[in-house]
Amino acid sequence: MKANIFQKILIFFCTFFSIQVSALFLRGGGETQNGGGLAEYNILYAYKNLSYFYKLCFEKVELCLPNSEQRKIFLKIMIALENEKAQEGQIQFCTTLKDPVHCQVNSIASTGHFIRDKIYFNQDFLYKNNLSGQREALSIPNAVAILTHELGHHQFTPQENAKDTSHAFLTMVGLAVENFLSQLTDVLKWDSYLENSDSTSSPLQVQVIAFHSDLVLQNDDSDTYSFLLIDDSVHLSELTSRIKQKFPCPLILTGYRFYGLHWQSPLSRFTKPHQIVLSLSMGLSINCGEDNSLSGHHYMIDIDLVLDEVFPSSSDPDRSLGWVLNLNETKVNLSDHRKLIVNSVTRF
Repeated sequence: MKANIFQKILIFFCTFFSIQVSALFLRGGGETQNGGGLAEYNILYAYKNLSYFYKLCFEKVELCLPNSEQRKIFLKIMIALENEKAQEGQIQFCTTLKDPVHCQVNSIASTGHFIRDKIYFNQDFLYKNNLSGQREALSIPNAVAILTHELGHHQFTPQENAKDTSHAFLTMVGLAVENFLSQLTDVLKWDSYLENSDSTSSPLQVQVIAFHSDLVLQNDDSDTYSFLLIDDSVHLSELTSRIKQKFPCPLILTGYRFYGLHWQSPLSRFTKPHQIVLSLSMGLSINCGEDNSLSGHHYMIDIDLVLDEVFPSSSDPDRSLGWVLNLNETKVNLSDHRKLIVNSVTRF
């Protein structure tokens, strides 16, 4: 019964996943007060799907939160989450210069003492430079940790929140949840300056993010699900629904998991100017319910990620704004791993 309930939750999440992400992009900064960058999108995505992330932690709570006191406060945060989200526009963005009251100089986020109080994210701290000197946005697991910390303050009294111990305690709770989610997450990065590029010096920065509902690949992947996101440093795009259209299950899909994410070939350029393609590959383990001929078998997924270089339309037209995933031209192919093995053996 427990597995069935969790399965329904995951199916619900997967069904409406792309709608939620698209809605975040369409709303832009309206709900979020000056939001709009990738870090802001990641925070909004984490907030919208916080119940899903919390359920993953709750399913293996002793592994996610080994400390009993941390588990107690986490449970309170989880139970109050629906009530918290009844507050419209709970997530806000600000800067220290424009709003020093809510955006403190040394704090990435702040909130009040009560359920439904707004949470303010300081945009001065949402981006940092990586080793190549390029701006890197706050990640989704980072956002979950910070949201957990801030929502935890709503479970304490103002007197308790005034103590440094409460901040340190909630930081540890948030980090524990983040670390657990990191174990459920595969991240594949491409970060390099383009060689022989024409009229641009913009680097190509792409992250492929796969979230899994289970820690490891199982022999039986029923009730196991994966979700694939593409972060092109400008937008957050979902590819799970596109991939599922290629699945071989004719009637029932009871579980699947991606594994072994890797780049198939070096960077190559399309015939169109200012357009490039990255070849992404991964394995797929799938369970088609009672159809034993398809269940438990492994497939290969090959995805051509097509990225367009974006330029401003008016001022400084020669300065590239970066590379953005072109979902319309991105191609997905699914092949039977067994047939690939047979063909490779026959060829020799």
